[in-house]
Amino acid sequence: MKQDKLETITKLFEGKEIRSVWNNKEKEYYFSVVDVINALANPKDARKYWSVLKTR
Repeated sequence: MKQDKLETITKLFEGKEIRSVWNNKEKEYYFSVVDVINALANPKDARKYWSVLKTR
């Protein structure tokens, strides 16, 4: 059984909030990078962490 991206993300990050938006035109989900960083690295400030990461 093939799973869609939303189901996969939901299972990977159980208990963590990962915001997503469905783009009907492109038939794709977009996920919040800040939420994924928070779920994976659990930094004190995920937005600051992402900002620093982008500049590197």
